[in-house]
Amino acid sequence: MSEPGNTEVKAISLFNGIWKTVESVDYEDFLKAVDVGITWRVLSSGSKPSIEIAINGNQWTLKTHTLLKTHELKFTLGEEFIETRLDGVRVKTTCTLENGKLVQRSLGDKEIIIVRELHGDDLLKTTFSYKDITAIRVYKRSTRITR
Repeated sequence: MSEPGNTEVKAISLFNGIWKTVESVDYEDFLKAVDVGITWRVLSSGSKPSIEIAINGNQWTLKTHTLLKTHELKFTLGEEFIETRLDGVRVKTTCTLENGKLVQRSLGDKEIIIVRELHGDDLLKTTFSYKDITAIRVYKRSTRITR
């Protein structure tokens, strides 16, 4: 993989930090479409998790803090890894940086694409896609983790 250019380096550094959910659109519909059970759907769609992103060289860590648990992803851009989703399903996942957006592609029983994009310095828009179903969650930069 080639070294990131200056624009990509700046974009990468802006992802660092804690992000608190401020808006959620069609998230429960998305979870239902990907066959997440009713208990997890209700708990996930009703909560306002925080996301903590830390980047150390090529190593990225994304922690999603929910009411029930913290889900952690550790990865290197462009390298496939095995992810255990919040619902317990194991999938092959690859994360890439494309035009300043963090794109997460998960292949298993379903193909799910999650795109995280920055809007200014303090908003992170996350789009979840499966087939023709799309959900959006918007996060605001925060100084503390909430669940």
